[in-house]
Amino acid sequence: MGMFEESLVHAALADPGRRRSEALRLTQTRRAILATLLLVANVAGVVNLFGDPAARLAGLVLLVGGNAAVLAAHLLARRGKEQAAGLVIALTSVLNSTVLLVVGLGVHDVAIMGFPLTVLVAGLLLGRVAFGVVLTLAVGSLVSVMWAEGRGIIVTPLSPETGLVDDICILVVLIAVAIFVRLLVRAFGESLDRALASERTLAEANRELEARTARLQAQEAERERLNRALVQSAAEWQRTFDSVDTSLLILDRDGRVTRINRAARELLGMDYPDVLGRRIEDLAPRGLWASGAAVVESARRTGAPASSQTADGDGGRTWDLSACPSARAPLGDEPMILAVRDITRLVALQESLRRSETMSAMGSLVAGVAHEVRNPLFSISAAFDVLEIELADREAYAEWAQLLRLQVARLSQLMQDLLDYGKPTLLNPTAADPGEAIRRALNSCGALARERGVTLAETILPEIPRLELDPGRMEQVFENLIANAIQHSPPGGRVRVTARLGGPKGGPVEFTVEDEGAGLAEADIPRLFDPFFSRRQGGTGLGLSIVQRIVEAHGGRVAAGNRAVGGAVFTVRLPLVQPVR
Repeated sequence: MGMFEESLVHAALADPGRRRSEALRLTQTRRAILATLLLVANVAGVVNLFGDPAARLAGLVLLVGGNAAVLAAHLLARRGKEQAAGLVIALTSVLNSTVLLVVGLGVHDVAIMGFPLTVLVAGLLLGRVAFGVVLTLAVGSLVSVMWAEGRGIIVTPLSPETGLVDDICILVVLIAVAIFVRLLVRAFGESLDRALASERTLAEANRELEARTARLQAQEAERERLNRALVQSAAEWQRTFDSVDTSLLILDRDGRVTRINRAARELLGMDYPDVLGRRIEDLAPRGLWASGAAVVESARRTGAPASSQTADGDGGRTWDLSACPSARAPLGDEPMILAVRDITRLVALQESLRRSETMSAMGSLVAGVAHEVRNPLFSISAAFDVLEIELADREAYAEWAQLLRLQVARLSQLMQDLLDYGKPTLLNPTAADPGEAIRRALNSCGALARERGVTLAETILPEIPRLELDPGRMEQVFENLIANAIQHSPPGGRVRVTARLGGPKGGPVEFTVEDEGAGLAEADIPRLFDPFFSRRQGGTGLGLSIVQRIVEAHGGRVAAGNRAVGGAVFTVRLPLVQPVR
């Protein structure tokens, strides 16, 4: 294989994408050379057929030999024997040039140019050995023609003018052309090899750059995917954190707030930036958060969850506080999670349940006692009536008879209260106007108010709707509260009953009974609704307990307090159901 062909083949192997194009180029070059050789052989052969017998013989040799050589070279090339095909082409070119010199003008014929052209083609297409064979054959053929022309064997029109110097010059030129062509081909091949090496280096660098770019793009895509996943996880965590109804605060080792959820923001009434970095003890209400700080400190000191309950005296709410470490870290350094839960309703429900159980047990007891005492008391009352008739004319017994009558009446009232207290609170609700129950209670207490010199007043707003309630039971509630207020009012005082809406639309209906007496002792307020608790002389301590049972049976609440201007106030709140028109 020639150096030019080797360079092209190396280029094709270095870049597989160029393999087919280089092979096609070699094939086209070979076909062009074969076509040229075939054209020269046929033209020269046809021209010589019209000459003398020697020329005709040369023309026949050119026609037969040229076409046979072209066919053989084509067949060898198709079988992959590229060197053999090139050698056939070169040898045929040497043969044709020699024949043309013999029948032409000898070494002075233009056909002598076929030798350097043949050497040039051989240098391009053949390897070193084949090139040497073709060069040797070309030189030998040329020298043979020169020798034959010099001996007169071949006679041409220019033969007398030829000389040894001319022949040597021709040979030198031919050899110089061969050497020049070979050196040119070698230099071109080396340059092409260097260019191909540089191209391979650049290709490898380009492939490495593309590989690194692909890796960087893959890493960037993975980083982007992880970033999106992280953002999505953070958003999901924040939504989950904010969806918890319990107020959650995350604190650092110094007790400073680092994160809070939506419930905590609503409890504090502050936005996240306003709370961030503040110590928990500095938050309001201070009583609640001071207890929270104590729970956090206990959990931090022990490394275990801690909890506590605290009451907000101002707001009347009860809180459950629990703290626990949020991560594994050295004891005392880990962040803490403080959970604050409003358990006011739960505590009230538990207290109501406890009170209901106590009152139910006590009610059953006192109802049984009242029933057993009522019969002997009825007998005593009947016997006293008989004695009063018998001793009516004795004035010495009149004072004792009045005292006895009063005490029997007190015992009868006590038994009635005990029986009422022991009854199950069964309601017969109906759509009723609560103002009517208030007015009937005021009428029932009118005599007592006149006896005590107390004025009764009412304020019932017209927007109060009809409610689902038991009119008889609610009349008993208002009657007990009004009678209690009259009994604690000084002569000339006023007892006012008010009915109004206790809040925005959908809120409870609020009823208040106010007096102008001395008011309630703060220590007595928590016990006012306990059975048998009373500070009034002659009181049974059951009236307010009965009031509480009836109101709670209606789903409401009753509370006691003091007015700012003096006197006590009792408040009944009933839930507002759909008004009945």
